[in-house]
Amino acid sequence: MNTKIFDRTSSKLRVQLFATILLVLVPLALFVAAGLYQVQTTRTRIIQERAYDLARTGAARYQNAIDDVRTVLDLFSHVPEVSHGTPEICGQFLTNILRSHAWARGFSLVKADQKISCSTNPAALGFDLTNREWFQESLSRGGYHVSDFVVSKVTGTATTFATMIAKDSKSQEPYALTASLDLAWLDQLAADVGQKHNALVLLLDSKGTIISRYPSKPDAANRVVPSKFYSDVASHPE
Repeated sequence: MNTKIFDRTSSKLRVQLFATILLVLVPLALFVAAGLYQVQTTRTRIIQERAYDLARTGAARYQNAIDDVRTVLDLFSHVPEVSHGTPEICGQFLTNILRSHAWARGFSLVKADQKISCSTNPAALGFDLTNREWFQESLSRGGYHVSDFVVSKVTGTATTFATMIAKDSKSQEPYALTASLDLAWLDQLAADVGQKHNALVLLLDSKGTIISRYPSKPDAANRVVPSKFYSDVASHPE
């Protein structure tokens, strides 16, 4: 059984967050006796309602984060230490801001050559984003854009990237400021449902990639579930 985490009435969600996630609940203790059918039906309904409530809470938390990150990236675009500072000065400035925002996993500056020239993560310096779909979509859209769930090639973790496109005040060359959002709360959401209802919980993105799992399993993250399983789940009525 499953419930789609999707609120069609929400006008605030600016990207496909819960519209592209499925919460899959597989009871660990199966009801096999016919006399327990009603108990199973009631339990299913309670789990679905609880999952939907958690999804709405998560969606609100996510919306607040992406509103905040827009303000932060706009601030960066007006700070000389970021746009014209050395990688060391820029990186230190971004790191100082990073510490004050719980939602932030990392910040980066991407120059016109589409390579990361400044970042809170030293391992990201010089990384080429020309083949990263989320970044190319941000470039084509311009302005401020938030990606769907992706797996970072640098950290190997699931994240969402917020990108703001700006222009250098001197050269007029375009550059981008990006923020990687910390999605650790997704693990808590999965655990909350799983622990309370003794259930296996999978959070999947729109491509069937496992974003979070409860009980946790190290080699499960970022794996893609079988296409038939995903299609069956996706087509199940809410």
